[in-house]
Amino acid sequence: MEKIKVFTAQLDEEGELGVYAISFVDAPAIKKNFMHFKEQMQLRKIDEEKRMVYGPAMIANLPILRVTEEGEPFYIKFPPEVVVKMAHRFFEQNMHHNMTEDHERPVKDSVVVESWVKTGKSDKSIELGFEDMENPTWFVGSKVMNDELWNRVKAGEVLGFSMEIDADVKLEGEEPEDDIIEEMEKILNQE
Repeated sequence: MEKIKVFTAQLDEEGELGVYAISFVDAPAIKKNFMHFKEQMQLRKIDEEKRMVYGPAMIANLPILRVTEEGEPFYIKFPPEVVVKMAHRFFEQNMHHNMTEDHERPVKDSVVVESWVKTGKSDKSIELGFEDMENPTWFVGSKVMNDELWNRVKAGEVLGFSMEIDADVKLEGEEPEDDIIEEMEKILNQE
């Protein structure tokens, strides 16, 4: 059974590390898509003119598969306290205007206008259809005024958010890949 390194992300106390942008992507690393107006119509009666998308930005303790430049796979986890610190620091450092598409192209006319950390059973995320998310999960709501991007959201070509982050990492250990996959499934499915 192949063992894969597992790292834990950490932020510094000085405030130099953190999320510096949020990217619209077609395959979020956290394996959870966002909701846009079509799905929300049934849940909250949000109309198209609001042009809002909501979704998880980061899920605490979820092992996220990454690959080094040398092609070596590894997992990274964000502990609960780091997820909360990331969410707060994102706004403290005025990064909510920093949006990209596929981690490549800056997106104009789109901004994060809502952000919260789910900490209990009575949470806005549940109303939006994210009943199964762990505490804490960082959620964002983005207003998408960029017509090209909005059309891609409506067409199902852009499905979620991905963080652009500077963080320190600490080797947590090595675990068999099967154990990590089982842990991911438990977190995502709330078993």
